[in-house]
Amino acid sequence: MPQITITTLLPVIFALTLILPLSACTGSADLPDTAPAPAATAGLTTPDSEANNQATIQQVDINLMESFPVQVNVRIAGSLPNSCVVLNGFNTVQTNHEFVISAATTYQTGGNCAEQLQPFDQMVSLPVVGLPAGTYTVTVEGANSVSNSFALAVDNVAPQAPQVEPDSAAISGIVWEDTCRVLADGAIEGACVSDGQGGYRADGIFDNAEARIPDIEVTLSAGPCSNAGSVLSATATDAAGTYLFGRLQPGEYCVAVDAESAGNAGRLLPGGWTYPGVNVSSTTVTLAENGYQAADFGWNRGPAVAPDSGGSAVSCRDEALFVADVTIPDGTVLAAGEAFEKTWRLQNTGSCTWGPDYSLVFAGGDSMSGPERLPLTQVVKPGETLDVSVQLVAPAAAGVYRSDWQLRSGDGYRFGSGGESPFYAQIEVE
Repeated sequence: MPQITITTLLPVIFALTLILPLSACTGSADLPDTAPAPAATAGLTTPDSEANNQATIQQVDINLMESFPVQVNVRIAGSLPNSCVVLNGFNTVQTNHEFVISAATTYQTGGNCAEQLQPFDQMVSLPVVGLPAGTYTVTVEGANSVSNSFALAVDNVAPQAPQVEPDSAAISGIVWEDTCRVLADGAIEGACVSDGQGGYRADGIFDNAEARIPDIEVTLSAGPCSNAGSVLSATATDAAGTYLFGRLQPGEYCVAVDAESAGNAGRLLPGGWTYPGVNVSSTTVTLAENGYQAADFGWNRGPAVAPDSGGSAVSCRDEALFVADVTIPDGTVLAAGEAFEKTWRLQNTGSCTWGPDYSLVFAGGDSMSGPERLPLTQVVKPGETLDVSVQLVAPAAAGVYRSDWQLRSGDGYRFGSGGESPFYAQIEVE
């Protein structure tokens, strides 16, 4: 069944339609033989136990709301076999990365059944707050079943308010990947807007479907950016792409991210800033006493070139799908300092061929002493699979650790499973 990846700023609707033959319903003849029909009393219901008295699922759409944490609603469209079958709602059960939604129906006796399909269109909210990043399958069951999927680019956990010391102020923000690519056929991936010169650029608006970028160095200087002093402090974004400067006094500060610095270049270049402004890498923040201000930065890895702009548009689409953990399944218990090889099986679900110019790159979490970048050693054509491995070392302290990884194309475009979601190694150290 087709899987569609969420990559746009606006809520994306997934449409998946399955048409199945319907069995004719013949009123009371469809009731179980062991349960004789009661006297004709309007409104009396019996639990549905016959397949041809169940709801037929025709379409499952998934709607991700523009909020954080992300809210996910499932729109379910289908039909009941006749007017005597009543839809009582849906029961949702989650197991790991799968949601199963079952349509609950009853058969109402004591009246004439209109022998025609009764359409329905219902919305069901999924309990997704607190879920880790990844791809999730949603299966709606009735007389038949229809599946669809959605992806969470980052852990769906509400950001904690910055812990500000008494009598001090703070600046916090995120660094995110502002997605916009234009393919050779003119198709647009991500949220692109006109650059006013016949081309396109990313829109500079953060959306929950866009990935945050970890381990980016952010600096803080005294005074406005137009006349900033020396750097007062430097920090790095965490696994959720968030940074914090706390215990600050009131006044003006300059927050900046240098994409060409030694620590940032390998994670950002090539590309350019889209927020707080096009090609603007710093922002002035004025703090009041005990105040808090946000300062975010949006980065587009590019290139995003219109087919007729004179540049070279992206001629194919980079996309991957996580297939399996070949070694070290999630939750494997290891000794402190133990070396191990993590291998993932990935499928090339895009239209680009992966070659030696593609790399496995560290994307966040605990590096576990792994390399920043590891070139691929074989050619992988669209549709083919690849076992990619990296040598890691379990941290010295006891605990649960996760190391996130992505692929990177020759032009610097990073991608993971089903979009930008990283594939990862998660271990427990005794």
